[in-house]
Amino acid sequence: IQVIRANVKSSFDEVEMNTSETVYLGNLLPIIEKIYLTGIINLESEHENFNKNSKINILTDNISEEKTLGSLFTPKNAYKFADSLITFNAVLNNNFTRSFLQEIISPNIFYNRSKTENHLKFELGNISTTRGMVQENEMIVSKGNIVDEQKFNVLESLKTEFETKTGGREKYLKTWLGQFFILIL
Repeated sequence: IQVIRANVKSSFDEVEMNTSETVYLGNLLPIIEKIYLTGIINLESEHENFNKNSKINILTDNISEEKTLGSLFTPKNAYKFADSLITFNAVLNNNFTRSFLQEIISPNIFYNRSKTENHLKFELGNISTTRGMVQENEMIVSKGNIVDEQKFNVLESLKTEFETKTGGREKYLKTWLGQFFILIL
């Protein structure tokens, strides 16, 4: 805001504008604040195919906030928004304001590749390789019932998860052989 005040002060002519600098800034600053608080993003070429409902996390002072791309401005949309507001404002509806807005509107949200990749690795690490969900003490198959494909997939998934956590069949065999040799000695 201070930079904007300084930029206006350096090129503002009260006589030509037919208003005081204070009144002018009083009309202009709320529009600029609204735009920058909403956020202006310039998408990287690899993200241009994202739609307006795509979600992104915005990190500000180590606090993450999830927003959709449609809730943010692009530089072009920010200018259009500001222009639509100044059109109905007698103090701001002039070429000076439009030119000034084109100069100062720039992105304030930037893509951070390393944080994105770290977050992606973390999230991918939390994906379960199991299929289906089984609650504790929930019966999967009763004795004598036919095992259909869905139940078979749940059983295979539980087997895989169990072997992953316990070290699998190989670890079991090594433990058994170790115990066997200890008994022999």
